[in-house]
Amino acid sequence: MFSVILFLLLFLKPSFIFSQDLIPQYQTDLSYQQDLYNQSYDLFLQKKTVHQQYNSIATEKELIDAIKKTTQHRNSLLVAYLNLITAKLDIYKSQDSSPNTFKIQNVLNQQNIWLQNQPTKITSISNKSQLDQYNQQFSQSYKQIQQYINNALIQSQVNHQNLIISQIKNLLLKIKASPKFDSQAQNWIVEIESQLNDSTDFISQALLQVKTDNPESYTDYSDLYQETKPYLDSSKQNLFKVIENISGVIKKFI
Repeated sequence: MFSVILFLLLFLKPSFIFSQDLIPQYQTDLSYQQDLYNQSYDLFLQKKTVHQQYNSIATEKELIDAIKKTTQHRNSLLVAYLNLITAKLDIYKSQDSSPNTFKIQNVLNQQNIWLQNQPTKITSISNKSQLDQYNQQFSQSYKQIQQYINNALIQSQVNHQNLIISQIKNLLLKIKASPKFDSQAQNWIVEIESQLNDSTDFISQALLQVKTDNPESYTDYSDLYQETKPYLDSSKQNLFKVIENISGVIKKFI
């Protein structure tokens, strides 16, 4: 009988976090791979039920084959997702003055190559013992992959928000250069700049969670994206307020 722990480790369906700006071709591939994974997962459940009922050598072999197929599709799903978030980092990469984005992309590419080399190993599996050993090793690697994904999600949003802050600052410079600029406008600018500083502080707090040095040292999965999300959300809310304020008076100065 296959252990419950094995099935939980292997078939706990990935829960991915999406932003609104997905690159269409990678999103299409991701959806396709998700469908294939779901189909193979459903087949696995059927084979599992049959094996639990008959517990024969034949049903065990069919179950192992179903697990191998689902494992292949799970890995292909991860490859598609890593392709997506790696490419997405390129969109606002210019806003990162540090080497963080480049380092994160490099690590994601390394993990992608590792995943693409897994089919040969999976194909060679012929029994439960080999399957257990493979999944134990994979579960450790998956914890690291999750950490790399967290880093990418955080850095991507940070880069995007930094772009918005940069654009707002350029707009404020134009407003200051307007002949209509007066003391009332100066007070307004001070308030806006204070809000931008708050956003920058929140972003700095979020960046403290991004770890790009010695990625091999990650051994425990921690959902740092969820821990960082309140900082990113607070920064975003500040920026929404700034944009609201600017849109109300922009025509007066530009």
